[in-house]
Amino acid sequence: MNSSPSTPAPRSARHAFRNAVRGVLDQDEKMKDVAPSSSHTARRSAAPYSKRVANPDAMQVERPSGARTNGSLSSRIGSSRLSVTGRVARVGDPRVIAASSSRMPAHEMWREFVKSRYNPQARFLDLSRISEDAIVKKHRLIAPGQPGSTGKEAPTIFKLAGQLKPEPLTISLANNGLTSSMPLATLQHYLPGIRNLSLENNELKTWKDIDAFSSRKGRLLKLRELILIGNPLREVEYQHGRGERYTSEIARRFPSLEILDGNTIAKITFDAPSTSKAEAAAAAALPEARSFPVGVNPGVVPPEVQSLVGEFLTRFFNYFDTSRASLAPIYAPEATFSFSANTTIPQRARVMGLHATLPNQRKLDFAKWLQAGSRNLSRVGGRLEAAMEALHMGTAQIGEVLAAMPATRHDLGKPSDFVVDACTVMGAPAPGGVLLMISVHGQFTEVEVEGVRSFDRSFVLAPSTEGSPAQQAGWPVVILSDQLVVRHFSSPDAWTPGPLKVQFEPTNAPPPPTQIPQQLPVAQPVAVPVDAILASLPEHQRVLVMEVSARTGLVTQYAGQCLEGNGWDLGRALANFEQVKAQLPREAFAR
Repeated sequence: MNSSPSTPAPRSARHAFRNAVRGVLDQDEKMKDVAPSSSHTARRSAAPYSKRVANPDAMQVERPSGARTNGSLSSRIGSSRLSVTGRVARVGDPRVIAASSSRMPAHEMWREFVKSRYNPQARFLDLSRISEDAIVKKHRLIAPGQPGSTGKEAPTIFKLAGQLKPEPLTISLANNGLTSSMPLATLQHYLPGIRNLSLENNELKTWKDIDAFSSRKGRLLKLRELILIGNPLREVEYQHGRGERYTSEIARRFPSLEILDGNTIAKITFDAPSTSKAEAAAAAALPEARSFPVGVNPGVVPPEVQSLVGEFLTRFFNYFDTSRASLAPIYAPEATFSFSANTTIPQRARVMGLHATLPNQRKLDFAKWLQAGSRNLSRVGGRLEAAMEALHMGTAQIGEVLAAMPATRHDLGKPSDFVVDACTVMGAPAPGGVLLMISVHGQFTEVEVEGVRSFDRSFVLAPSTEGSPAQQAGWPVVILSDQLVVRHFSSPDAWTPGPLKVQFEPTNAPPPPTQIPQQLPVAQPVAVPVDAILASLPEHQRVLVMEVSARTGLVTQYAGQCLEGNGWDLGRALANFEQVKAQLPREAFAR
């Protein structure tokens, strides 16, 4: 039979039916998606955003429970850390599009982040893994210390954190990949009350990497607990068996620190002498000492080297004042030279008013000395690199530094202005097996302003070898080590031979019965010659004692006890003084 042309074949009929059904379904779908704008417009608005979204997995941050926890910082951080749960957001979700299209200022974006990370009940701010935070990703922010950051992110975060109520006491910056502490430089400014800080699992590798928040300017004065576990700096120190050194270095930088990496730091304190009534009565009954049992003696120089020492110093200071380049031959090729500008006015000089009474003292300025390469270790803040750079080695480096120092004039015609001590060291690894050590204290005039400064200088000398530049220049010795301290003028009274007067407090006790009653003038306190009292101490310890005494008002004896009890660490000694000053007796302070 022949089929009618108007009747489709069965296969064609099924195909036509399928197309008709699909058209109806497509139309229904379009009706469901009807919006104020057409479906084509909606797709066009979603398409660009889908390209901008780096990670379509939107993360929801859950607030911490807020329960207060006890124990170490690490346990508190572990219990208070914000949990992150994932919820996949469909690409093109209108809520995501709305969030991304908002144009709030950058600081408001960071404010949203800071608030979401703060637990006010525990006063804990969790700033760990900032780059992985959903809010940071949503606003396409760059975390502090990361490539592309401007350096303003961390100050902004800390400033916003400082506005939180109550103010945070604990902050975690763990797992942020920090290679330097520069992002923490403003932490002390905005959050001075921080007690606990975690920098766990970052990339701090050297001591220089923590200088930004451990220097005098940026130091966290109230920091109680610090965590550095997982940083190369700590791990390398422990791998090489230098755990004690690591702890000591951190404690020195943070005097208030009590817990480091979960371990308690042993505190070294000096015992403040307490005087009972019985002891005070017994002391009052004793005769009052007016002078030290041993007087001040002239400088000590062995007879066999007196001529050598005199000739060396006379010639050296003459060249130092007139032609420093001529000193090049006397420094051995491996010689070292360093100088320190001590800008603190000595206590005795303050009492005597030397800075105010001498005509040109106010014209003096330490700027040129500091610029020339001063190695004042109290200024470099524990930075090993800076300390090593200021240790000048070899004839060339030493010559450059000597030329950069201000011009001087040593008046050697006044022997009373100087004191010299010398000794020989036998069996030393030097030509002839002997070394000569010379220590000089004195004064010089800074030529530019005609102001007077005091100085301390130590030399280590060895015999010059045959044919050496020193011998060819007529020097019988070479300098192996030269150390110079330049300071404010403090007069040569400290080494004037005679009885050593000590500080005393005049009493109003009546004279003994055997004396004829008469009107006597009231004795005045005698200023302590600080350098003479401390003459037995090494130079750097003497400077520390005078520094503590000047800052705290302690008499020399108590300032020395404070430093000795704190391992001669200036930072610890000053912090310890603040803790116990209310318990110290009145005689501990200079009047």
